Amino acid sequence: MRAAPTPTRTFKTPPPPAPTPTRLEPSRAESSSELTQFRYSKAALAAEEFASAREDTLPRAQVSARKEAAASLEG
Repeated sequence: MRAAPTPTRTFKTPPPPAPTPTRLEPSRAESSSELTQFRYSKAALAAEEFASAREDTLPRAQVSARKEAAASLEG
């Protein structure tokens, strides 16, 4: 009596490696000062939103000072 032939194994090839996320590089036309200005404007916007959310809990003098500071950063 002969033994039953063993089935041949097929090995799956490993999946290709996941693409690495690429950093968005600023174009050469953008200077670092433009990027810095953009970051500061975003920070000023966030500060203004935070201040407007707290207007009910702050004294009026602090509210107006914060609005003036945000306006000076934007302009």
